[in-house]
Amino acid sequence: MTKPALLPVDEARSAIIDSLSAVSVEQLTPDAAHHRYLAADISASLDHPAAAVSAMDGYCLASSDRDALSSKGLKIIGESAAGRPFAQPLGQGEAVRIFTGALLPQNADMLLIQEEADLTSGRLMATEIPVAGRYIRQRAQDFGSGDQLISAGTKLTMRHLALAALAGITSLTCHRRPRIAIATTGDELVPPGQTPLPGQLVNSNSLFLTHFVRAAGAEPVELGILPDKASALHAALSAAGPLDLIVTTGGASVGDHDHIVSDLDSDPASSLNFWKIAMRPGKPLIWANWRGTPF
Repeated sequence: MTKPALLPVDEARSAIIDSLSAVSVEQLTPDAAHHRYLAADISASLDHPAAAVSAMDGYCLASSDRDALSSKGLKIIGESAAGRPFAQPLGQGEAVRIFTGALLPQNADMLLIQEEADLTSGRLMATEIPVAGRYIRQRAQDFGSGDQLISAGTKLTMRHLALAALAGITSLTCHRRPRIAIATTGDELVPPGQTPLPGQLVNSNSLFLTHFVRAAGAEPVELGILPDKASALHAALSAAGPLDLIVTTGGASVGDHDHIVSDLDSDPASSLNFWKIAMRPGKPLIWANWRGTPF
């Protein structure tokens, strides 16, 4: 009798991925969404900058007064600092001292940086004549209200969250963390920290998988070490609560002490999709459905 061909790794991976579905979503504030996966695009609610601001320390003026900087000079009538804007519009022949990040007053569209300013006459003169718009960050230069900033599917880092907060976003639609059960099987296993006796082995797989799952943005549900006996899997999973995925190590081969496949077969609400793939090591890889949960 000809043995059935083992399932190629690429086909096995595709079958697994194609059978998975996205978990439900929830609304989170930016400070609670670190390393969560975005479920809907984010668009800005604010302009940034909200108005024209200075990118340098210096003096702001109207470009119509540009020629006065090399002739009679301009009168300095006040200052504008970040968070403390100059509230009046500029008149003809007037300038305002301005600092980085400060709003430009009404009618100002030119900035003379302080390194090129000359105040020896008591009025504002220039050693270099400025160019209109230079050293000024215009309204919505970085992004405007309604601009899409972050796409669905993005794993949110601290940079994304800072951007969302700056854009006025107070709620993000994120996928909830999938609950992924991790079970290791084997009478030879002992927990990390316990000295193994002859014939025993430290359960390093569970530690690795727990941190791997957490790094991927999911919530690990540790089921502990399952003994090599029939129905041990049934008992552990029945007590685990709602799950989105189940991952096991060990017990997947055909030995007398391997019970994963027989436990799946004996449960009428579960089904085996495939078992054994063309990979060495790791041929006895199981993909199944445990009572509606991918396994």
